Amino acid sequence: MYREAARPHRRCPRCARRLAWQTQGAFAYDLCDGCGGIFVDAATLAAMWQELARSNDEAPLPQPRARPAIYRLPCPACGGRMARVDVLGVPVDSCAADGLWFDPPELEIVLMAAKLPFHDWLRAFGARLRLMR
Repeated sequence: MYREAARPHRRCPRCARRLAWQTQGAFAYDLCDGCGGIFVDAATLAAMWQELARSNDEAPLPQPRARPAIYRLPCPACGGRMARVDVLGVPVDSCAADGLWFDPPELEIVLMAAKLPFHDWLRAFGARLRLMR
């Protein structure tokens, strides 16, 4: 009998709760039911971006830029320490091998940049960005 390999249990790097595997359309990611954080691999993030950017041709997926690490969270997948990076000025945690950790509402802010013209995005999320520093 064919059996799918069990997915390893992943833990939230913020609150240590077990992450729940979520699918939304063609996209799959890990979600923390406690703090609301999301762990997504780079390919899925790129696909989410492309899906939203269809109506906004001027919005290429921004490359994460390194930022000083005040602390380093453990990667939910491999347990190694994640680097701190900026994606459009939004501070997120990144494991080069496994993906990116977004605290609420970081993923929403980043993905809305794909959908909205830059000035509209900045107007909508500028106040939130200032609070995230």
